[in-house]
Amino acid sequence: MGIFDELTRQYLLLDQDYAAKEFSAVKNGWVRKEKLYRRMRDLNDQAYFLFMFSRLEDRITQQSTALIAKKKRRLSRGE
Repeated sequence: MGIFDELTRQYLLLDQDYAAKEFSAVKNGWVRKEKLYRRMRDLNDQAYFLFMFSRLEDRITQQSTALIAKKKRRLSRGE
């Protein structure tokens, strides 16, 4: 399983847990708890987005660095 698959799995587990708690709070009329779990879901969304973006950025950096190094080697050999 790749890092993106694992992150997606973890994100969904947390989001489902918070969603169930938020739904329960709505059903029971617990406005403060409803707002708390809605906020927790929003923060979870933001945290996972930033983490996924950083993983993507790292992947792009690795790939571009490797391509640049390969091109430099080819140029130094006169290819």
